[in-house]
Amino acid sequence: MKTRASRHVALVDKGPTVPAVQVEGFDEIQREISAGHPLWLDIQDATPEETERIQKLFSFHPLAIEDVHHAIQRPKIEEYDDQIFLVAFGVRIDEGTRFTPLEVDIFLGARYLVSFHEEPVAALDLVAERCMRGRVPLEKGADRLLRELLDGLVDSYSPLLEAFDDEMEKIEQRLPGVPGERLLREIFATRRRLLDLRRLLIPQRDLLGHLVVREYRWISTEERTYFRDIYDHLVRFTEAVDRIHELLDTAVEIYLGQAAYGTNRVMKILAVIATMGLPLTVTTGFFGMNFRHLPGLGRPEAIGLLIGALVVIEVALVVVFRRKGWL
Repeated sequence: MKTRASRHVALVDKGPTVPAVQVEGFDEIQREISAGHPLWLDIQDATPEETERIQKLFSFHPLAIEDVHHAIQRPKIEEYDDQIFLVAFGVRIDEGTRFTPLEVDIFLGARYLVSFHEEPVAALDLVAERCMRGRVPLEKGADRLLRELLDGLVDSYSPLLEAFDDEMEKIEQRLPGVPGERLLREIFATRRRLLDLRRLLIPQRDLLGHLVVREYRWISTEERTYFRDIYDHLVRFTEAVDRIHELLDTAVEIYLGQAAYGTNRVMKILAVIATMGLPLTVTTGFFGMNFRHLPGLGRPEAIGLLIGALVVIEVALVVVFRRKGWL
């Protein structure tokens, strides 16, 4: 059972020269429907009892109501005898590129639109404010209101994509330095959030594509033209996501390349050190053998000659390595 208080707001348009007004209570909503006034009912965090009452009030299809009860559906559109059911998503930016998907379930009928959502959706509040100012007349059709809602939800993606662009710039600025595991973790976290965003955008783009190319009973030909503009926005957003994704993949390749380069430099230095130590090891090992007769054995100046020879060999190795660019 839900413990939070639900909120439902009904806006009614009673004439072409009168802005939409808010009405409260299911009985009042029923009277407005009977009077034939265009109506938008927005329900936040509805209880099962409220959902059942609304279903009976508008004769919603049981399969669509079942989808309302199961949150986090993918964007989709379904057509029934006397209504269209849509699932669309907006986003709320939490911090940086972290975001929360906001699901909105929408029923579209001849003279009504009903929207369900679990959390507050700023885009819907802005549309409601415009309705009460008379800027979105409900009497022009519920499909006009649907267009405004979808446009507002799609616009909520724009600041998030800008945040991803800013994050990508920060990553690119840090790449030329010495890469660390922290940077790699940030790249993968950003990439994962970007893929989550892409999983929202692609189905929503397809949904708008259906609204553009197919004929639906409650959507006029005029409004389909405006849906095309929203579809174009989603296409651009999807292309931006793909571009950022490619940049992140390139950043990972650069990171791995720099890490491999650093490893190779360390291995080269260790190889040079081992090579320079080889003459010392061989020479000292040779003269450290337990034999009675060795070259220079018993001569005091032999140790000086041996040390001198070793110094000459090491200097010669340094010169050779520098000429070859190994040091």
